[in-house]
Amino acid sequence: MSLTKIKGRDVLLTVTRDVGGVPTEIVVGCSNDISLDLDTESEEATCTASGAFKEFEPGQMSWTGANNLVVREARLGDADDNVTAENFIDLQIAQAILNIKFSIGVGASAAKYKGQCFITKGSLKGQQKGLATFGTTLQGTGPLDKVV
Repeated sequence: MSLTKIKGRDVLLTVTRDVGGVPTEIVVGCSNDISLDLDTESEEATCTASGAFKEFEPGQMSWTGANNLVVREARLGDADDNVTAENFIDLQIAQAILNIKFSIGVGASAAKYKGQCFITKGSLKGQQKGLATFGTTLQGTGPLDKVV
């Protein structure tokens, strides 16, 4: 059995959008980087029999994500087929709950995790040289489930 290295470009973020009345998963294109952070609280479970060392149990979990993408403009014909910085700004202002999926790898063996989140931070950067970028920070609400 061999393990295949996963390139950064093979980590994808999709957002489910309504396209013509049909929920459709759309890849957030032009992403420079995507991150997913999982946190597990620890609950102390020490008793007198524990001795000199404290004992802990895993507690509640939470997750956050982030995405940094090159800003691009969706023209009239392809506006529904993309997720752009403009979409993220509008979704944050609307305080929308997003259905998202992180995909790690390619093909049938790719690991996929779905969850709901909202945008807690949007950051547009337009510098004199280079392309404009837009970063988002996502706060998961509820579980992050593995999709089989």
